[in-house]
Amino acid sequence: MLDRCGSRRSSRSPGLPGARGVQPSLGGAPPSVRSPGCIRRRLNPFRQLRGSHQTGPAHSDRPGRHSSKTPVNGLTDTRPFSGTEHRWLCGRCTNVMGWRAMTPDAALHMRRSDAQHAVIAAGRRHSVGVGVGGSVLAAGTRSAEECRVGTWRDVVSVAAGNVHTASNTGRSHTVGLRADGTVLATGWNGDGQCDAAAWEGVVSIAAGWRRTLGVLADGGVLAAGRRTEGACDVEPWREIIAAACGDWHSVGLATDGTALATGNNRRGQCDVAHWRDLRAVAAGYLHTVGLTSNGRVLAVGSRASGVEEVGAWRDIIGVSAGSHHTLGVTAGGIVVAAGDNSRGQCNVSSWREVVAVAGGSTHTLGLRSDGTVLATGNNDDGQCDIAAWRAADHAPE
Repeated sequence: MLDRCGSRRSSRSPGLPGARGVQPSLGGAPPSVRSPGCIRRRLNPFRQLRGSHQTGPAHSDRPGRHSSKTPVNGLTDTRPFSGTEHRWLCGRCTNVMGWRAMTPDAALHMRRSDAQHAVIAAGRRHSVGVGVGGSVLAAGTRSAEECRVGTWRDVVSVAAGNVHTASNTGRSHTVGLRADGTVLATGWNGDGQCDAAAWEGVVSIAAGWRRTLGVLADGGVLAAGRRTEGACDVEPWREIIAAACGDWHSVGLATDGTALATGNNRRGQCDVAHWRDLRAVAAGYLHTVGLTSNGRVLAVGSRASGVEEVGAWRDIIGVSAGSHHTLGVTAGGIVVAAGDNSRGQCNVSSWREVVAVAGGSTHTLGLRSDGTVLATGNNDDGQCDIAAWRAADHAPE
């Protein structure tokens, strides 16, 4: 079990690796690894995230289609490297300003890679992360069903059913995507949001309050959970590569860089039809966030969530939405935040070398390039107690 760290506002773990053979959705590289060219030593910052030995990628004939066939924990990893790694590591794939030199096919590949396999997730009262060998770590109330992930294996991505903090909220669920495309779920199942055991061929997952979404390899989307507000009405969607869940609305990222949304729209959080050139989407309680390929951030919905401030952000390579706050990771590994900070969930200005973020109801997680995890905000239920999350031993050089 994880050790409790009391009521500290910010925590840091000694290390969290990524899942077996799969890279997380990485963000900004440290300055030492941002120069172009595919050189083996420049991949070292990702070693702890993968939890295994990693050699440099081999170029294929087409830009943006690198793959590694290095044995990883007994398996052979043939998945193409993610778009953000292309930006850092390969001068053939892009110019120094971003994605403008990419072919449409390579840009689509980047969208697919960036959108999948989040290895940290934050919920209402808990946090989860993918550990070595595809195990899953959890922080929060020990007796809570959403934290019962100790037996999970071969997991490559996690999602947490977040919901805004209120007197009538609190119960949640956790979802895990396995390497074989099947889905695990645990926690509150009052509306059938955990009924995903029969799903197959899933490449990306998302979880909201009372809802789970699974994006299929063919671009379709599955949904389990409450249908009253229309947030599960995703069956007509096609050519989707990623999805995001707010409390009562769902957002899909299409292969052409556009977005779709369904569900509650009382604050305009579903007004995303005009968005273009997207590479990621995120959803909070009453707002939706989109990241464009040139590092700009779009947002609609509740002003209290920082939707007006994020338009000034630049050079962003990753976004996340908490219930009432919005987070971004810059190419330099710095984290920016806007919106509600009543519990210190936006106190991230000192964070460095961060490659991914996850916003919960009133807390925030950050994954660093060395595999360590940061946490800030509400820790009433131990959701920031990530100090016990440790990386396993790595294969020798």
